[in-house]
Amino acid sequence: MEEIVGFSRAVRVGSFIAVGGTAPVDVNGKTLGIGDVYAQPKQCFEIIKAALEHVGSGLQDIELTRVILTDINNWKDAIEARKLYCRDARRDLAASARAPGMHC
Repeated sequence: MEEIVGFSRAVRVGSFIAVGGTAPVDVNGKTLGIGDVYAQPKQCFEIIKAALEHVGSGLQDIELTRVILTDINNWKDAIEARKLYCRDARRDLAASARAPGMHC
């Protein structure tokens, strides 16, 4: 996907790693898990996990995550998926937000 859009998924500067915004897409840019608030974050975290590993890090080093939902009432499913990947994070600050104009 990065080649299609033209950006870096993760960039390391010293000990700091920034991961770009991640959508639940496959390698061809096709959205996965449409309407599935549990499957979409799982796909995002798989992408993030691979990006972190590519720059010599891992999910245990996450310090901040943001989950953006079209319906804030679906937060529990999104957070259950997030917990699968962030349980071992040293100090993850989690934030959720509602984005009413997004359609996933």
